Amino acid sequence: MLQVGIASFWHVHAMDYARQVQTSSRARVALVWDEDVDRGQAAASQLGVPFEADYDRFLDRVDGVVLTAPTRRHGALLIRAQAAAKPVFCEKVLAVSGREALDIVNAFNRAKMVLVVSLPRLFDPHIATIKQLINQGALGQITSVRTRASHDGAVVGWLPPRFFDADQTGGGAFMDLGAHPVYVANWLLGEPREVSAYFARAGRDRGVDDNATATITYAHGRFAVAETSFVNGRHPSLSVEVYGTGGTLYFGTPRPQIWLNSSQRESEAFSEISPSDLGSLPPSPLDHWLDRVLDQAPALVSDDEIIRLSQVMEAATKSAKTGRLTPILPI
Repeated sequence: MLQVGIASFWHVHAMDYARQVQTSSRARVALVWDEDVDRGQAAASQLGVPFEADYDRFLDRVDGVVLTAPTRRHGALLIRAQAAAKPVFCEKVLAVSGREALDIVNAFNRAKMVLVVSLPRLFDPHIATIKQLINQGALGQITSVRTRASHDGAVVGWLPPRFFDADQTGGGAFMDLGAHPVYVANWLLGEPREVSAYFARAGRDRGVDDNATATITYAHGRFAVAETSFVNGRHPSLSVEVYGTGGTLYFGTPRPQIWLNSSQRESEAFSEISPSDLGSLPPSPLDHWLDRVLDQAPALVSDDEIIRLSQVMEAATKSAKTGRLTPILPI
């Protein structure tokens, strides 16, 4: 059984991952480390496991690491885990710059160590179905995509204040929640080329964005609009719109189902598309990490997708600061 260490309870998903490990028949939470000792000790007590304040001793006592530390600390903590030969499951985003993301991925690949970044929407059967419909030509030539992820965490108060600390996060809503619409858009359209972003603050006293949008350009004149918000109530967790020369597709509004209107099919009326035709459902990202560590399963998400996400985040942050279209340069 894999002895898993949870490295930090900074992120709001940390306890979710810990509970998921605890319910697995192949792994157990054995130890907790946290840069905040009080927070880490409280989480360890809640899970009924020991707490270790020294990160290197923590690494010595576990078989693998779930990393949910502040985004800006990912790089240093990941490299130390790689040097200790520990496979890592990491909360998105991997890094706040494309160069740092590439360096981290290369370090794990050279060491032949497993690194999985949590990009859960790529494991969603609805998103897999959308990708399949695009590949089948159901929408003709794709011209644009619109993706949005939002919630009301900053309105009703369940999102902790540390999520608005730029020194810890590297950004606000776009850097965290905005990752989902960005990596979905990249997966559907390919390699991003340029970004134009606008970051807003509905809460004027916040030092980072809580409401943001970015336009991302791709090859062949295609583009995506990726939107996110911490101040949006009653929106589905993710919505996707795809537009093509042969039809349109909507997902997530008003409920999580796919609606297709395609001239490439016999009927031009809107039809509901079920993901059940895909067969077996993909695993969760954390289960996929366990599959890779314990069963040597192949990666379901490419390194390119992980690195492209950080590249877009870096370019969007620069664009929002300068008010200019920002190219994504080769690294």
